[in-house]
Amino acid sequence: MNRREFIESHGATCANWTWSWSFVNHADRFIIFGAWDVYDEGNRTLILAEDWAFRRGRHQPAYPQAKEHIRLVEEEGYGLKTFAMQSTKQSYKAKGSYKAKGSRLHITQSEKCRRDPIKVSRATANNAGYLDIKMIPERHNKIKVLIFFDVGGSMDPHIELCEQLISAARTEFKHLEYFYFHNCIYERVWRENQRRFNQHCATHDLLHQFGSDWLATQP
Repeated sequence: MNRREFIESHGATCANWTWSWSFVNHADRFIIFGAWDVYDEGNRTLILAEDWAFRRGRHQPAYPQAKEHIRLVEEEGYGLKTFAMQSTKQSYKAKGSYKAKGSRLHITQSEKCRRDPIKVSRATANNAGYLDIKMIPERHNKIKVLIFFDVGGSMDPHIELCEQLISAARTEFKHLEYFYFHNCIYERVWRENQRRFNQHCATHDLLHQFGSDWLATQP
């Protein structure tokens, strides 16, 4: 399987298969970058830099596309994936470029990053005023939340607001579970209010199902 076949097998495409560095799958909303081993820094790999816009004084056509793909990750919420690329310097070292030795065609989910304005300012100042982009991992909310909603009676006028709260919370918390009760949490709770009498969960079982790392709350 060559590179194009590999990328297309993941539903991604690009502007030009000859010079593209990055690829996009708009349907599933993710970006793919090749990650060269020569840019490895510990457990991280540089996938794009400002000075890659030109090479030997010539504009690199792949750079604007790669910048747009990074924008989709940063601003539009696209996922970021990479596949490892191996290289060797032997025959191309004098020209300042690298010859592909092979690629491990395996997609890995990459950690999203964001610009660090403080580090960018310091690095740029130390680089004679030339922009030096510094990235840091994007923060993720790792809190596990268990929400209990009081429904029925006087709470009915607040149903729409609660639905909006659940929808907003799901985008913020990766681990989120919710249950309903009426007036007070007694011996049972339920997930669907319309089926509260035939599809419910014992409160005792629920307390043993979720560990101590879960935070229980009632809005």
